[in-house]
Amino acid sequence: MEQVVERENLIKKYLLGELADEKQAEVEIRLLTDHGYFKELLLVEDEITDDFLFGILSDHEQERTRNYFLAVPERRQKLRFAKALEQYASTTAPSAVAATVWENTLAEAHKNRVLLSSLINADWLGLHLLVLLRETPQSEAQLVSKVKATNATNVAGVLTRLILSDVIEESGGLFSCTELGIKIIQKIEANSGAQFTP
Repeated sequence: MEQVVERENLIKKYLLGELADEKQAEVEIRLLTDHGYFKELLLVEDEITDDFLFGILSDHEQERTRNYFLAVPERRQKLRFAKALEQYASTTAPSAVAATVWENTLAEAHKNRVLLSSLINADWLGLHLLVLLRETPQSEAQLVSKVKATNATNVAGVLTRLILSDVIEESGGLFSCTELGIKIIQKIEANSGAQFTP
């Protein structure tokens, strides 16, 4: 457990540009040679983005995130996307729900993180699938073909997470976008100024 925490802290320092050149080079070599380590980096990126969005980083980390981490265009896009999802979630949440029940808040945060991760990980595969399903129900094989996925397992895993997030549903071997999924796409389009087409 301690090694995992140390590894995550090292990756975080790498992403915030706080490592000496020698250590930075070691991390970069490992990222190129160890796929699991790269996946960990993506998770830490998500955590930094979420922590920055919700203002729970230290002042120093906030500054490093603004000046170094967000210098990468893909990370700025991920932040804009996370903001759009957060705005959508905050405007659609029922006000009668007691905000003091931390278990519900943590469960909802986890569900939102799973949804966000499902939409943006693997080169935005989840969002691509959601957009494809907005218009027409399709089979898994059709989706694999349309996204030109080299690994059908990735598509199956993302579809499963999107179903668990209630943004798509499956019936008779066909997947389709739910009303929530359509609203999320519309909200993202409205907030980002982008128009998604299948």
